Amino acid sequence: MKLQEVERESEFWIIEDTCSVLIGCSDSYHFNKKSKDATSEEVEKEWVEFKEIKVQEIEQLKEFTLVQQEKNRLKKMKLYVKLSSEEHLGDWKKELSENLERELFGN
Repeated sequence: MKLQEVERESEFWIIEDTCSVLIGCSDSYHFNKKSKDATSEEVEKEWVEFKEIKVQEIEQLKEFTLVQQEKNRLKKMKLYVKLSSEEHLGDWKKELSENLERELFGN
């Protein structure tokens, strides 16, 4: 079935297709402009929501990174304390201890 005019009331018309019903004013340009404006507003709204979500995700990643960095620092300090408490360090442990001290305390 082709598009068929079903009803006309002053400036409004209804067109029936096999799958959909369109409602608009008789001035097709005016109808298309309203339709484009509505679509444009919807796209803009979705874009703003998308950006807000991405900003939140970035903030969460920053927080996660800071937590991970602090966990790594604490693990290194624990290892440094353990190595420092040993009296006789082998060459490898002594080098590791020195590296940890420089990294943690900047000496």
